[in-house]
Amino acid sequence: MKNTNSNNNNGNTKLILLHPYNIQKQGTSNRIWLLAFVSFFTLAFLLTLIYTRQSISPITSPASIIASSVSVSAFNNAPLPPTVINTLLHYASNSNDTYHMPYSDIKPISDVLRKCSSPCNLLVFGLTHETLLWKALNHNGRTVFIDENRYYAAYMEEKHPEIDAYDVQYTTKRREMKELIVSAKEQVRNECRPVQNLLFSECKLGLNDLPNHVYDVDWDVILVDGPRGDWPDAPGRMAAIFTAGVLARSKKGGNPKTHVLVHDFCGEVEKVCGNEFLCEHNLVEATHTLGHYVLERMDENSVQYYISALLAKSDDPKMAEDPAVSEVVRQLDKACREAGFFYVKGHGIPDTLLKEVKDATRRFFQLPYEEKTKIKMSAATGFRGYQRIGENITKGVPDMHEAIDCYREVTKGMYGSLGKAMEGCNQWPQNPPNFKVLMEDYIKLARKIMRGIALALGGSPDEFEGERAGNPFWVMRLIGYPGVSTANGTTDLKNDIGCGAHTDYGLLTLVNQDDDINALQVRNLSGEWIPAPAIPGSFVCNIGDMLKTNFDTAVEPLDTEKTRANGPTKFERAVYGEHLVSKVTTNFVDI
Repeated sequence: MKNTNSNNNNGNTKLILLHPYNIQKQGTSNRIWLLAFVSFFTLAFLLTLIYTRQSISPITSPASIIASSVSVSAFNNAPLPPTVINTLLHYASNSNDTYHMPYSDIKPISDVLRKCSSPCNLLVFGLTHETLLWKALNHNGRTVFIDENRYYAAYMEEKHPEIDAYDVQYTTKRREMKELIVSAKEQVRNECRPVQNLLFSECKLGLNDLPNHVYDVDWDVILVDGPRGDWPDAPGRMAAIFTAGVLARSKKGGNPKTHVLVHDFCGEVEKVCGNEFLCEHNLVEATHTLGHYVLERMDENSVQYYISALLAKSDDPKMAEDPAVSEVVRQLDKACREAGFFYVKGHGIPDTLLKEVKDATRRFFQLPYEEKTKIKMSAATGFRGYQRIGENITKGVPDMHEAIDCYREVTKGMYGSLGKAMEGCNQWPQNPPNFKVLMEDYIKLARKIMRGIALALGGSPDEFEGERAGNPFWVMRLIGYPGVSTANGTTDLKNDIGCGAHTDYGLLTLVNQDDDINALQVRNLSGEWIPAPAIPGSFVCNIGDMLKTNFDTAVEPLDTEKTRANGPTKFERAVYGEHLVSKVTTNFVDI
């Protein structure tokens, strides 16, 4: 080192010379550490690079290549349906739209559509924010939209050709709801029938200007989310809800059940009209903003009727005003006048109880003859108890059946001298103990059906009960039809008819027959005998002599008819109580 200014130690310029030898001598250990450090990170980088390339490179095993190829090929052959793609794009571009359903409403609707058998028929009242969603969720089925705005319907069809939308002109106003409901009730048996083709209807609430095919489709799901109803003169959803109910009940085929969902169920129109025209007892689930109803098909030409609507309202003083009850009444009236019998479903008696009683009855008739005669019928028992084969006679001919007869228990003097022969208590079999429970359920069911029939005849619901007609007299028969030559305690009989041709002599008969035996026959108006096979869970219901005269509107002359010259035809006086007792007491051989 050389100092150029030895006399000035405070100089600013200094020259420092470093000899290579000195650096090497002083930094050998540092260089080794630096080399090791660089080598370590280089190796780490190479390992990381190799691992990353292996992770992202295609797997080269033949099996993996094939699997990958298949996956890609399958994806290419099964792209998302256009309806789903359009729906995703729609909601992605309208994510801030405030006029949409909450998840709590969309979820149950989507669940119904998911469970609907394919192809599912979906009818939607209202073009809304969810229109494309409903179409996408039902992409394997048929979806039709109805809206009051023809311009918006045309716009939606132009923008989304897959949408099938139609416009309809509503003539109703929300402020007229109460008057329209009253009008519909008044016309429930005429123009506003719950079962009809609305194309030909003049009902104010019926939509009769939809495309013809809308009335022909058997709709599985109907969603009411329109028209508008947020001001007094808006159309409101009265007509849409009424029409949905008629379409559901008037189905000709497909699933007999239709799911009807009413959105904005918190609104007065939606809730009142929903419970009125779709019937509150059909409401299976409800949230604050969505009502879910399930309606059963009603066939005008069938003799099978669901009477659950009648049973649900049978104790309601205003039951005649309920449209569903009125439809059941109309069908009962038609069946009683034209056929004389029908099947009833939805009666409320558990299938398990019906089966248990049939099984127990079968077991009783399989007992030894001596055991069965422990509850033998006699005049002393008021003609109650067990009767052997051939003991019951029809038109003078013994019937090939055995039975247990139970009647309403009559206390001494209850019906005066007329009912003296019927006084006594029933001889119930000890097993099963629920025979009496079933009998009580039968009586309740028959009473409720008779309330509907009373309405069909133009009377009040209690026409056949209470102070008007007294307490009903009932008969319950447990009948067995064994082989002709195998009956216990009997000899061979030539007759092979289980029970001869006859009419029942009361008001109403409920028949609970075995599911696997088709022996019951009914004679139609043409005089032909037609089978009345068992339908699981249903009763065959016959009307008796006492009711037939009401529907015929004329009493048939008795055998003792007499005439007077130049005078009107006369009939022997008939008191039905006497007729009934005479039938019961003369219906058997000497016992």
